[in-house]
Amino acid sequence: MTKSSLDIDSLKNVPLFKNLNQEILTDLGQKLELIKYNQGDRIIRQGDLGNYLYIIKEGQAKVVAEMDLSNEETLLSRLSKDDYFGEMALLTGEPRSASVIAESDIELLRLAKTEFDLLLLKEPTITLSMTHMLSQRLRLTDKKLHEIEQSYKRRIAPRGQLGKITVIQLLKFAEENSFTGKIRLLHRNNMAEFEYIKGQLDKLSYDDKEEDEAMDEILQWNKGEFIVEPKEIELPANNNENDDSQNSVKTFNTVHEAFELYLSEMLLKLVRLCGSRGIQKQINQSIQKFGAYFDVTDLFSIKLEPEFDIRINSEEPWTDKHTLFTAVLMRNLIKALERDMVGMDFWHIHSSDPLVDNLMEEHMFFTYHEQAEDFIKD
Repeated sequence: MTKSSLDIDSLKNVPLFKNLNQEILTDLGQKLELIKYNQGDRIIRQGDLGNYLYIIKEGQAKVVAEMDLSNEETLLSRLSKDDYFGEMALLTGEPRSASVIAESDIELLRLAKTEFDLLLLKEPTITLSMTHMLSQRLRLTDKKLHEIEQSYKRRIAPRGQLGKITVIQLLKFAEENSFTGKIRLLHRNNMAEFEYIKGQLDKLSYDDKEEDEAMDEILQWNKGEFIVEPKEIELPANNNENDDSQNSVKTFNTVHEAFELYLSEMLLKLVRLCGSRGIQKQINQSIQKFGAYFDVTDLFSIKLEPEFDIRINSEEPWTDKHTLFTAVLMRNLIKALERDMVGMDFWHIHSSDPLVDNLMEEHMFFTYHEQAEDFIKD
């Protein structure tokens, strides 16, 4: 553990400190401690008392929460260079509401609570910034933790009853939607597991039986339970090492950029559940259907296969038409999936990134999304 020799100018990249004057930044730099963790290390633990604020100098981490009496962890957000965490416990005095785990070898700048309290007294602009960020995080974290509770009750996977949906329908769902992951069927004291890769059945496991024999028996099941477990899918890595977009977003060069990030997050969630093929088809149909009403549809490029790529042409200024079209597009897509797909009851329309979510609210996206139901009626 050493005192940081951090370039003071780099502190200005941290939103919490960007409005501090040079004198306070210099003083702050002297009070920060540089510490290192290895990949997989738990930096802070849910339930512990908070004594430090952390700023990421290099590396990545994830924020996770777990339910009582459960070892299951649910991802709340990801953090990278210039992100900070731990401030909520310092402000409220409550125990840590989540754990933070290093996803790579990581270097952190740590500020002790005593120094943090002095800084708040000396610089009121930080108090205002912290209050705004705290309200944003509390709102989103409360919503996220409610989802965790519901997900835990469903064992973190969409599930339902055989009889309301048949085995054939489940397998057809996997094939038609390029599903990657597992479908588990529970029938009396028996369990069968189907493993799919991009819509192709890779493995069927049931009572050590050959696949043909197992399939013949399983197709007769009309009572029991099914669980759909999509495999995690990652966005393609950006190979440009100097591209700041690899880090968590602090500010947006354009509104278009924020909406690109929002669409990428939402559509990736849907791809994880339903596969890319059916969603791409529905998006193409929606763009064609609503093109007559919006003259901005040709500015949107949404490709889910063979590579995941979301782009919005930023040459024209962002208008309400852009926002309304995005809302109608998502509303129409979700409506179609709710009708045809399994497990859409878990879906929510808000971003996990507070800054993206806040910008969407500022542009009335969520209001338009609610009102879009009347627009998309056949």
